[in-house]
Amino acid sequence: MTELIYALDAQSQLVGVDVTSVTPKESPLPKVGYHRALSAEGLIALEPTIVIGSDEMGPKPALDQLERIGVDIEIVDTAPTVEGLNTRIDQIAKLTNTEANAPALKFNIAKQVNALTSNQPQEHEAKKVLFLLIHEGRPANVAGNETTPDAIIKLAGGINLQRRLSTLISRSQTKPSSKCNLMSFLLAEEVMQNSVAAMRYSKPCQCSQRLQQDKTMPS
Repeated sequence: MTELIYALDAQSQLVGVDVTSVTPKESPLPKVGYHRALSAEGLIALEPTIVIGSDEMGPKPALDQLERIGVDIEIVDTAPTVEGLNTRIDQIAKLTNTEANAPALKFNIAKQVNALTSNQPQEHEAKKVLFLLIHEGRPANVAGNETTPDAIIKLAGGINLQRRLSTLISRSQTKPSSKCNLMSFLLAEEVMQNSVAAMRYSKPCQCSQRLQQDKTMPS
């Protein structure tokens, strides 16, 4: 999400991002934690008026607390397809009032996709790829079919070794593959496009006052 906000030239509206987001080194932003384990108090301190994320964003009690004090929670499309990406661009552009920038971004993406799909190798020449998602302190996950890494592998002309799977599963649940021409991608989670962005618009949030009223709410 964060990367698309930058691509739409809406970064001036950002007040914080989750730890999986990639931002320019010259303009660091506060980190609000992992998108599945957000802290309501940490977000409230940044005084956002809207929080944009995926359907994996949570926990629900934290999101409920934010909504009770007037913060809008927006869930955008996360389908691991080019069509899903275009929908995501349109949704974020509307939320950030940058609809005028969306067509150019989608046009550039279409050019890149066309360049990739028109230069696909023959199946017998395609590289066999295994995508491992590494969490610090957790077992590696392997990307199966209908995932964002699977879509990237296909666009690059590769063959996903775990394409018979339908999701990300723990590497400990899989059996070693037979010898093959294998490229292992050890990538950080930001490529999964599940980052969360906290944004502040021009209207005041009055979050500090609302927080006082919500002291009895569960965190």
